[in-house]
Amino acid sequence: MIIHIAQLNIGRFRYSTSDPRMADFMMNLDRINALAERTDGFVWRLKDDSNNATAIRPTSDPNMAVTCAREAVADKVTALVGGLTLYDNAVFPIIAAAGIPWIGLNPLGSLGYTSPDSYATGASAFTYTAAAYYAGKDCSTVAAVRTEGATDSALLNNFAIPGMADAGKKFATVVTSAIEKTSSVASLPPIMGVISICEYGVP
Repeated sequence: MIIHIAQLNIGRFRYSTSDPRMADFMMNLDRINALAERTDGFVWRLKDDSNNATAIRPTSDPNMAVTCAREAVADKVTALVGGLTLYDNAVFPIIAAAGIPWIGLNPLGSLGYTSPDSYATGASAFTYTAAAYYAGKDCSTVAAVRTEGATDSALLNNFAIPGMADAGKKFATVVTSAIEKTSSVASLPPIMGVISICEYGVP
């Protein structure tokens, strides 16, 4: 079975497509898109009847996120990869019910940190604080897992523990895991994580 992962980036023009400052861009769209379609390995690109996607206008309607999630289920996608929306909490129950995992950076809703189908990969202070806070709010028991070293200690003490405190809780336990470094691995990134025991329900 061949699986394709599609990435969709949404941008906003600073000027109208009819503005003279956009002329070079608009004149070269068909040429660049044709070049892409002739490239080995090309599979798909988003376009409408005009052969490009400049007229497609995403909105801030929360129903759009729900619609996209339902389309992902209908298309039997294997996983969602990348960022979601401000309406993450409306998306997760739909994809979780279908067994579709999400992998990406810094979720924007509580379910992005507590859903068993969410794999948040961001390694920022925001991630650790938010993960601990939402886990503390939504879960009965939360443990922290960290590696040995100053970086993980700082992440735990400066971000995760205060995040739990903001939720009115403390970590049930903190587990330190030793990772043996070989000569081929000069350095390893911090892998502090939060393990939550929650009761999940689909609204």
